[in-house]
Amino acid sequence: MQRGPDRELIEQLERDILDTAPNVRFADIAGLEVSKNLLQEAVVLPQICPSYFTGVREPWRGVLLFGPPGTGKTLLAKAVATECRTTFMSVGASTLGSKWRGESEKLVRNLFEMAAYYAPTVLFFDEVDSIARKRSEADDETSRRVKTELLTAMDGLKSRGGGMVMVLAATNRPDELDDAFLRRFEKRVYIPLPSRKDREVLFRLKLGAIVGKDVNFEEAARLSNGYSGADLAVVCKTAAFRPGRRKEAELKKQFPRPEQHTQYLQALQNALEHSLPPPVLHEDLIEALAVNKPSASPQSLELYARWEAAHGAS
Repeated sequence: MQRGPDRELIEQLERDILDTAPNVRFADIAGLEVSKNLLQEAVVLPQICPSYFTGVREPWRGVLLFGPPGTGKTLLAKAVATECRTTFMSVGASTLGSKWRGESEKLVRNLFEMAAYYAPTVLFFDEVDSIARKRSEADDETSRRVKTELLTAMDGLKSRGGGMVMVLAATNRPDELDDAFLRRFEKRVYIPLPSRKDREVLFRLKLGAIVGKDVNFEEAARLSNGYSGADLAVVCKTAAFRPGRRKEAELKKQFPRPEQHTQYLQALQNALEHSLPPPVLHEDLIEALAVNKPSASPQSLELYARWEAAHGAS
């Protein structure tokens, strides 16, 4: 009987999850300095000084990033792979799903074998709670087998030869993870909402080249307390559209009649494509904050704080 991983499953995994060049660096991510330092110690430094990270200083094999949605957990994972020049493999629940009996477990085995083949590798499980949820009587047989296979594979990382394979996972629901998976994530790092200073940096990064002189980034940062990085990106995008809308309203006044619609579109095209774009004003940014509310609730933030106090390992 032929041994070794199934070729078709390996090719499927390579198509779905393999990324050898994420091209995201720590410098591209505003704030999160504590998290960056922890990840550098866990992954980057062992690649630079492998002789130092031996014995009791053996590199961490499992790191869990938890926190509100949109705080940069996936970006941090990609930055780790870029800074280390490692292969990046992003895995979701659908990657390990199959309608055929026994194939999901085989996918898990092949996944870790492929990670070892491409080592050094960062094996990233996004929304890991979808596949590592607490085991219960309600679990079907396939789900139990996949969880068991995944736990076994993570335990086997230390005994594998060759280059480094590190499991990096992210979740918005750490309280739903099974205790056995928590044990295998030796580092459990809280990725919080950006601070006031970080929010100001984010605004400057996103809008610095297109804003008017009246924009007060400090006030915008003060008014955006509770917003995640993803929320702020939406705010900046909303603000960036507002000058164009003002130009549209201005031109509609010049071409008010229906038969002038073609002239209006031509004038709008010329205004937006062949002239300097109008700057984003301070009122645009404030209005964008008013119509885009933060996605994280105070109740969820309290949950993360309690969970970190009980289970954090940073």
